Amino acid sequence: MLRRALDRITHERSIGFGLEYLGLATLRFPRLMALAVLAFTILAFSQIPKANVDGDLLRVYAHSGKYYDAYEHLSDTFGTFENDVYVLVSSERLADPEIIEEIRFLAFDLELNDYVVGTMSPFTLRKPVMGGGSIPAIPEGLTTPDEVAFTLIDLQQNDPMMRNLITPDLTGVVIILFPDQEKVRADGAAALIASLRQTLSLYESEDIQIELTGPPIWTTEMLNASVADQVKFTIWGFALGALIALVTLRSFFGALIVAATPFLAVMWAMGMVLLFFGSFTFLTIIVTTLVLVISFAESMFFTFNWLAFWRDGMEPNKAVDATVKLVGPAAALTMLTTFVSFAALSLTPGQGIREFSAAGAIGTFLLFVCLMTFLPLLLKLAIRLGFKAPPRTSMVLTAPLPLAWFIARRFGRPVSVIAIIVTLLLLIPYALIKPHFSFEDFVARDSAALSAASEIDEGVGGVAPLYVRVPLIGNDPNIGPVDFEKVLLVHQILETHLGRQPHQLHRDRLLAAGSLRLRWPLHAQALRYR
Repeated sequence: MLRRALDRITHERSIGFGLEYLGLATLRFPRLMALAVLAFTILAFSQIPKANVDGDLLRVYAHSGKYYDAYEHLSDTFGTFENDVYVLVSSERLADPEIIEEIRFLAFDLELNDYVVGTMSPFTLRKPVMGGGSIPAIPEGLTTPDEVAFTLIDLQQNDPMMRNLITPDLTGVVIILFPDQEKVRADGAAALIASLRQTLSLYESEDIQIELTGPPIWTTEMLNASVADQVKFTIWGFALGALIALVTLRSFFGALIVAATPFLAVMWAMGMVLLFFGSFTFLTIIVTTLVLVISFAESMFFTFNWLAFWRDGMEPNKAVDATVKLVGPAAALTMLTTFVSFAALSLTPGQGIREFSAAGAIGTFLLFVCLMTFLPLLLKLAIRLGFKAPPRTSMVLTAPLPLAWFIARRFGRPVSVIAIIVTLLLLIPYALIKPHFSFEDFVARDSAALSAASEIDEGVGGVAPLYVRVPLIGNDPNIGPVDFEKVLLVHQILETHLGRQPHQLHRDRLLAAGSLRLRWPLHAQALRYR
């Protein structure tokens, strides 16, 4: 027995490592396997109505390393700006009292939006007055354009935060919205954006132009573009595969037989991804296209071999059995290599990559199961229903084969040398690969949100901030001299890399803007510098 086991592991084994026995089990127990296929199909299809795509980019990068962990800690401690929405309000008549009051009403209206818990704009800032109390930094009741312009210029040049909310040429202001994350998670980012656009539409006119941007808008556009692309790839891929089958087989029903397995394999893969992960991500949604391509190739190969056995005089049902025994090991080996490739990605840190690894491995295995169970059963059903073998493949499709065989026999060595040289040359681009990531690569080219973000960055900056956490030694909410020197040093280091700021950092100015620029936890053990 030990000898037989050793022989089984070493030389007396198939290239499919025995996985082809799944197909043999289908041939031996067709009714039982048909029930299993039906039950699994019902389970998979029951998940399809739940199909959704999670547009949270942090899910893709979660647990990817120390930098993400630091960001997560910073977010839990202070909060970050990746969920904020930016409203760019532009007007050539911004200094007109009527226009500035209209924009003030817009800012107040946005504060009352059901999805917004707070805003930051030139209209939320207040200034202290003699005798106590405070007044709006942009007072109400300004009557002349000069008064409005003077007020805006004073804020833009002298207030650290307002410099990020008022354009230097006085043609636009930025309103930052802080969404209610619980409500957004419950209703979706699309509901947030729709609600905001409805409010903004009431204030748009020839004199006031309004644009919406920020990470929630970008990710929504990325999500929509990703879903649209995958739908197109799936539909066009399925149509192209079916067309190829129709042309090569010259049989409508033969093309349907070839296309049925990829369709079911994709449905199985989608159902299991939704069952295990609850939703697709920007990465796992790609798996459906990969499953479609591989399963079409496997189904076509299986069907062609079955028809070849049939045309050679074998009884059609026996031809199915022979095809399973012939194609099964090769299909199993193909599945295993692809499965291992996907599984190897699980060693990469990051929740998104690991989910993609698991989804790819699941999809690869399921398409093999579908090929070894559903397709043989489908072929035997087609035979029982009277399916006839289509005519032989057109000579147009097989014409290149004699020429290729002639070249291989007469010029085998030169062709091999040329192939090796070309292969080596194709390795050169791999050495030139450089890591690159940009939101523009994922968002639609005509994205209005990216255009608005670029305008804000060029005018006032701050749409894509860099977070630096500076631990404090003291426990003083007013920042002691030692801690201030540390903050100043960090500020100077950032300036060497990002460019010098127009105003020098002073302790009094830092404290004066503390409620806007900095946040402390309860015991002021650290501060966030933005």
